[in-house]
Amino acid sequence: MSKDEALTWGKLRTGKVEIAGTDYIPPISNKKEVIEKLKEFEKIKPNTLRCIKLMLYLMKSQLFWDGNKRTAMLIANKELIKQGNGIISIPI
Repeated sequence: MSKDEALTWGKLRTGKVEIAGTDYIPPISNKKEVIEKLKEFEKIKPNTLRCIKLMLYLMKSQLFWDGNKRTAMLIANKELIKQGNGIISIPI
């Protein structure tokens, strides 16, 4: 991970990262593929299932250099609250 690139927000990751505690190395994402995948999530019903699947996809994909899990949970909770379904809370 490049220290300077990690400070760039709102842009997809362009290099290799690792996820602590696993051997999984997420591939570098392609913007077009990410947009298509996000559109697929819009089709999933019910809303709670969609939000959970979206959150897990964002966490595993590691689209950004930093803050992926926080961002994924924030997005899922925003969508759940919007639909009146409460929030997801995962304790440490």
